[in-house]
Amino acid sequence: MNTSFEEKYTKAFQQVYQQQGDILLQQIDSNSWDAVQANITINDSGLQSLLNDLYQEAVSHAAAKTQRSLIQYNTKNEPDERQYEQYATELFAAIGMRHVFAMLDHSRSLVQRMMRNARKRFDSVPERIDYFTRLWKESTVYRAQTASETELLISTEFGSDLGAQAFQLSTNQIVMKQWDATSDMHTRSSHATANGQWQRLQDQFEVGGYKARYPGDVFLPLKEKVRCRCFAKYTVEK
Repeated sequence: MNTSFEEKYTKAFQQVYQQQGDILLQQIDSNSWDAVQANITINDSGLQSLLNDLYQEAVSHAAAKTQRSLIQYNTKNEPDERQYEQYATELFAAIGMRHVFAMLDHSRSLVQRMMRNARKRFDSVPERIDYFTRLWKESTVYRAQTASETELLISTEFGSDLGAQAFQLSTNQIVMKQWDATSDMHTRSSHATANGQWQRLQDQFEVGGYKARYPGDVFLPLKEKVRCRCFAKYTVEK
């Protein structure tokens, strides 16, 4: 995964989550604690725009990078990242808003739990606010990392698959792909089992009892792709 992208979008997600917390605190200042707790409103805070930008950048970059890596086998035509922008738009149309709503729902559930705990622990609203502010700030770090890593996995691997398809269509050469898992104590057992598996480009990997064209495939359940560090490697069949 592109480290600069990960750092960039982790910071961006942190800002979004922090803005959500700030807006909620403004609501508490203007209303009673109980009123806000009874009707928690989580603002989008630019989350939709952020996710769309992430898909556009990651899909186009990964597609062109993969196509470029395969070009050595046939042609020197340089791929244009802009040709993949429409695919990024289609990816967001297919799953983007569903992911945005899931993130907003998670924020809402987190706020409910934090406000409920704050009410049990403290009688005064200022103490509750201090408690909530601290916990919310702590949570934004992990949540931003999770969102950034997961969404970049989905969009990057989607883009890499597109690049490989473009090469195969333009050259009529057979592209092979291999599932590559990070081998350490944090690797899912299902991904460790899939590690090293070879398939033709148009075929699917088997991972954890599911079919997947690549790591982070949109059809995989969340348990098989949240913070996944796997990637597909592509080569031309000799």
